[in-house]
Amino acid sequence: MLFNSYEFILFFLPVTVAVFHLLSRHDSRLHCLGFLAFASLFFYGWWNPSYLILISASMVANFMVGSLLRREGLPVSGKYALLFCGVLFNIGLLGYYKYGGFVTEIYNDLSGHDLVWGHVVLPLAISFFTFQQIAFLVDSAVARVERSGFLDYVVFVTFFPQLIAGPIVHHKEMMPQFRNIAAGVSRENLQVGLALFAIGLFKKTMLADPVSDYVAPIYDEAASGQITFLQAWIASLGFTLQIYFDFSGYSDMALGAARMFGIVLPVNFNSPLKASSIIDFWNRWHITLTRFLTAYIFTPLSIKATRKAMLRRAANEPPGKAREFMSALALPTMLTMFLSGVWHGAGYQFVVWGCLHGMCLVINHAWRMLLPLIVVDKQRFERRFQPAGVLLTLLSVCFAMLFFRADDFQTGMRMATALVGYNGVTIPEGIFVHLGGLQDWLSGIGIAADTSSGSRIAYGGVYCAVLLVIALFFPNSLDMLRGHRPALGYSKPAGNNPDVLFNNGLSRALAWKPGRNWAILTGGALAVGLMSLQGLSVFLYWQF
Repeated sequence: MLFNSYEFILFFLPVTVAVFHLLSRHDSRLHCLGFLAFASLFFYGWWNPSYLILISASMVANFMVGSLLRREGLPVSGKYALLFCGVLFNIGLLGYYKYGGFVTEIYNDLSGHDLVWGHVVLPLAISFFTFQQIAFLVDSAVARVERSGFLDYVVFVTFFPQLIAGPIVHHKEMMPQFRNIAAGVSRENLQVGLALFAIGLFKKTMLADPVSDYVAPIYDEAASGQITFLQAWIASLGFTLQIYFDFSGYSDMALGAARMFGIVLPVNFNSPLKASSIIDFWNRWHITLTRFLTAYIFTPLSIKATRKAMLRRAANEPPGKAREFMSALALPTMLTMFLSGVWHGAGYQFVVWGCLHGMCLVINHAWRMLLPLIVVDKQRFERRFQPAGVLLTLLSVCFAMLFFRADDFQTGMRMATALVGYNGVTIPEGIFVHLGGLQDWLSGIGIAADTSSGSRIAYGGVYCAVLLVIALFFPNSLDMLRGHRPALGYSKPAGNNPDVLFNNGLSRALAWKPGRNWAILTGGALAVGLMSLQGLSVFLYWQF
């Protein structure tokens, strides 16, 4: 069941909210949790009821292992052996359903064999609930999980607003809310939740989905042949903006749906295209995934390498700053982003996407270390060159997105070579003939006309420009609702908000507050979103 579907918006969500609010009047925590568990499993089983067995077995196994890990008196060796088995169980499930075909492809490429992996349907949300439960096991092993019942755990894993595509929630941020779940019902929560949901639906249907009309045909053409320079740029920027507003819309709808039940989810998306560096980008894009990868992969690797460096210093060995940078920062970053790429998808193109981001992050970290040695006033330098940082980050993200969107590595390479002008730089003939005196000058520097659609390039370019202005210069939904705790981990900006590049007047004008004006805007956004639902348009992150 999709958030942007008639059955969810007109039936499932309003009925679920209404029944939950009726139950909450009796202040029955168990009844409220039980109903949320039932509704969430129904939501998940709507797609394929058979996979309810998979997620149920996964929850039972992880809850049992987590309970054993929290048991007092368990030897350290036994605890870590049990943790290893629990993590291996989760990775095994994920590997079978998601990576069996990719591993077979790698084996065939290396060995020359032609093995065939049987068709296995990827269960919805398996990447998300697997990581969530791995974090639960690790936190249980180090005594960071409070004791709770199985019903709480079921809702923790399956709560439908965050089940399918995140955010990846932590046990410690959800269980306190579940303990007082019946008290979370209020008019403000309903109003804030409905506003967030309406904003998200509008982003999805009116901003994200239409870009596909310009992007998809170019990728289809690249899969079978060569594309032009401008086509590659439209596809690159267009898909970056498409997934930006698609994921932003989903994040808003997830926050809004959860808020209607009095649950505040962690922030997962905070205007990443306003980032002035790739490090800043990953602090804004899929924030809870970054949090997971940092806490459970990058940090342990980096700490281990740092300790080894400290031992070398104690033994009076030469420190070697470059060596320490590589071992404590560069290599953990590359491995973490490699795993991020593989988590997003089973294919060479996702590995390339992850490694590209890893290289950009390593370069960014190296630049931050070198900058104080080059300039006297670091803060003044960063303020002055912030626009250049935003542009460079945007170009880096767009280039990597070529592979993220591609169906395979070969298509991604065709897109990348066209983007950098390897196939030459051309302009559609329909545009070229209207350039007047510029034609001779362009021909003189080697830019010729081609037979691609000039109108599609022109309209696609204008649409992308409009979306880019919205992404860069307008306040996001968190800014609009900043006075009403829209998400965990989001703090109200103090003074001038550096993200709102127009002015604070616009931010104040668009600030949400209960009343007639926002009621009309919310109703209008919902109406427009509902009228724009045409066919099946899944959220791009649901495939992971």
